[in-house]
Amino acid sequence: MDAHQPCPSQCGHRTTKPRAGNRVRKTGSAVRWTALSDDANFATSNNCYVREIDGAKLNGQTPEHSPHERWTPWQPRANGRKLRLYCLPHAGGSASAYLGWMRSPLADTVEICPVELPGHGTRIRERLVTDLPALVARLRAGLFADEPPGGEQPPFAVFGHSMGASIAYELVRQLITDGGPRPVRLIVSGARPPGSPIDRVLHTLTDERLLGWLADLEGTPREALAHPELMRLTLDRLRGDLALTEMWRPPPSAVDCPVTALGGVGDPIAGPEWISRWSAAAAGGFGSHLFPGKHFYLHEAPDEVLAQIIGVLSDVTDTSGATP
Repeated sequence: MDAHQPCPSQCGHRTTKPRAGNRVRKTGSAVRWTALSDDANFATSNNCYVREIDGAKLNGQTPEHSPHERWTPWQPRANGRKLRLYCLPHAGGSASAYLGWMRSPLADTVEICPVELPGHGTRIRERLVTDLPALVARLRAGLFADEPPGGEQPPFAVFGHSMGASIAYELVRQLITDGGPRPVRLIVSGARPPGSPIDRVLHTLTDERLLGWLADLEGTPREALAHPELMRLTLDRLRGDLALTEMWRPPPSAVDCPVTALGGVGDPIAGPEWISRWSAAAAGGFGSHLFPGKHFYLHEAPDEVLAQIIGVLSDVTDTSGATP
């Protein structure tokens, strides 16, 4: 079997996949094989593992080239006034979870910008950040640092799923509170609103119990759960991400921005009753929509979810793909 086959997710890499139960292939000190997405669900379902080379360019870019590209390594800067949608991943996930959306013909009026967090995906060698406000402060600086001072900020919206929803909310809250660039809309998915009670503290669970919780979500294929080394790497990041949200104490305030909340009707973490409660966090208008499925409903019907998102942003975009 050719160990370097085209990536099924069309990311441009040559790929391989270690068999379940085997060690991830390592070739010398400068090269190692790692999942394209540190989200085991995305990585195994797309059969996609990439070769990661120290100091080399990744996907034609050097993530450290600019602050913006470090946080959005999969997306080159767009020209013109096309609306950007910054997409934040769930706990344990990475920017590559949104590559399908980025390349979808449905997104002809919106520039999908998957966000990469420290310690994940293309930034795997960086230390995880487990303080949410501190992470968001760095994210703000990274996304908007290279905009011209006093210049016109291209229109943008922010989307986040699960953990990403908490980060997205805090990002929008900080931007509006501090008089920064204002998003046209906040879109949250698969998450309880800020200030909701925590039924169970997860980041302190043993590996065995955390794996059991992960399996119960039905978002991770069995072959990934059966791969010890992949799961070890995944659990380390997952535990850090869970601590990020479980230790967060958001201020009791609503954002002066339109908010759309999405969820799965069978989500055991954030069911319909929690999705509707996001209305209390929205001072600029609120809407919601439910999809069939559980916590990872958006993986089951990505086109339908993206179409819904494009629809709620249609008041900002026009049929030509430019914004007024």
